[in-house]
Amino acid sequence: MAEDARILYANEQACRSLGYSRAELLRLTIHDIDLDFPRSQWPAWWRELKERGARTIESRHRRKDGSVFPVESAVNYFVYNGKEYNCAFARDITERKTVEAKLREREQHFRVLAESLAVATFIYQAEAIRYVNARAQTLTGYSAAELLGMKFWELLHPEFQDLARRRGLARLKGAPVPAHYEVKIRTKGGEDRWVDFTAGLIELNGEPAVLGIAVDITDRKEADAARKRLCRDLLDTLERERRRVAMELHDGVGQVLVALSLELYALRRAGGEKVEVERCTLEEMGRQIAEAAESIAHLAHHYHPVELVGLGVGAAIEAFAKDLARRHGVAVSVAADDIAGLLDQESELHLYRLLQEALNNAAKHAHAREIKVAIRREGQWLRATVSDDGKGFETKPMSAGTRGFGLTTMRERAAIIDGKLAVSSAKGVGTTVEITVPTK
Repeated sequence: MAEDARILYANEQACRSLGYSRAELLRLTIHDIDLDFPRSQWPAWWRELKERGARTIESRHRRKDGSVFPVESAVNYFVYNGKEYNCAFARDITERKTVEAKLREREQHFRVLAESLAVATFIYQAEAIRYVNARAQTLTGYSAAELLGMKFWELLHPEFQDLARRRGLARLKGAPVPAHYEVKIRTKGGEDRWVDFTAGLIELNGEPAVLGIAVDITDRKEADAARKRLCRDLLDTLERERRRVAMELHDGVGQVLVALSLELYALRRAGGEKVEVERCTLEEMGRQIAEAAESIAHLAHHYHPVELVGLGVGAAIEAFAKDLARRHGVAVSVAADDIAGLLDQESELHLYRLLQEALNNAAKHAHAREIKVAIRREGQWLRATVSDDGKGFETKPMSAGTRGFGLTTMRERAAIIDGKLAVSSAKGVGTTVEITVPTK
């Protein structure tokens, strides 16, 4: 193009695109085909191009048939033989504009949907937050402008920031990281709130981004903590009562039975000269007293095993397993790592009670012939399993009054020490109870 906007040259593609012959195009000016360059603006445009040397612009071209289409033009200013020229390379961007329009429509639909949700919605890209809905502002206490100036992990409680940053950046790179977890955020007012966070990889402006949804679960967490405290208090009370009863059985009834046994022994030695009771009757009474004493000793030990305090959970469960095998005629094996010092006293007690319950269930309800106990250290966790070859059961939800109630109590006990309990079973194939507890 010349300085006066006349078209001096056009290639075949330009002719096809605009619907003109070359001869027709060379009789036109840029104002005849470009709707965004009226004559009034041309002088200013020419001066600007002359100063800058080159520009890339978007405008609209009109074909010979009157139809209009968008173009992107790379425009260059140059001088040849003392004359000034404008050389433009234009390409049809109809397809791109159509895609952009669809993306804008989808974005608008997304915004309408996100703003109507009752959960906090975020989008972050690289480390920066790019979008938040109204609920996110309500949850965090920050305005949209404040949030859009923050890095996504800065919203979290300090103990979760490093984890969130590592996972968030890894997710942007396509790494396999958990899509769902529970974390604490810290609001603008300094309040800590628990959220259930779900994240997924999306594309924003041609680059990877993360769409995150956060649901406030603070009330649920507080209710869980209150339930855990109540359960701990109840179990602590139960353990104290068990210790009291065990001591009374041992020091009270047990001592009385020992005294009676000694008196009967003395009577048997005295013979018929001093007492009128037949020797066989005395022997039967002695046997019954011995059995009662043994039962009381077993009950006292069951309520409060002395090995647990002195030797730890491994030795205590071995002693219980040996007694269980003798009483029920079942083969019980215990394989335990050296776990001394890995658990605090409370955790040891609860783990012992969990294993005790699992062993009793296997012997009394599953009618197992063989039971295997394993206690292993795995990194920062202690994993204990009780497996049996009994009749098994269906692990689907059970009604109150069935074995499911006992499992619920066991899960509550495991939760008190931040542990987990898993049960796998099926009819005819036995049962495995797995208890996972964090070490101190």
